[in-house]
Amino acid sequence: MKGFHNVMCLINIENNGYKAYLENCKSVGKSDIGGDKNALKEAKSGVTPNGDLLRGRLLFDGGYFQKAYNYLSQKNESSFGQQAEKLEFNYRLGRILQMLKKHNEAIAYFDKTIQAGKNTRYYYACNAALQMGTIYEETGNKTKAREYYNFCLSLNPDDYADGLHSKAKAGLGRLK
Repeated sequence: MKGFHNVMCLINIENNGYKAYLENCKSVGKSDIGGDKNALKEAKSGVTPNGDLLRGRLLFDGGYFQKAYNYLSQKNESSFGQQAEKLEFNYRLGRILQMLKKHNEAIAYFDKTIQAGKNTRYYYACNAALQMGTIYEETGNKTKAREYYNFCLSLNPDDYADGLHSKAKAGLGRLK
């Protein structure tokens, strides 16, 4: 429940409340599983997530794909200052468009993410490659699907690498 309050403070631009919940995360929280580990890592980093990207992510995670698209499509890459934010913006729009079954548009955003992020430590390019493999698999282009699943496996982001690589390997297994 503290994580929920933490996010609500950030979305409502209550920076003092957000920082207080982050301090609680560091002193009271546990880091037994992936999500908890990521929350603790975020708390220790001192970096505040971009509120616009967080809103888009929460809408997406809640299944509100059209609302997420309507919200984020009002922005553009230059709306964000940090490289990680630009990567996340392109990745999130790609995921939203993927769920809206606008595959060509999704692929364009995933490709931007891959080109800008393939040499970074962020997971966005790796996941974009995985999602492109999934789109190509679903649309019957096995050659392109294999290419992007293998590309996903060639990237080693700091976060989520094991899970992303497992999904890429499963995709390759389905294509045999």
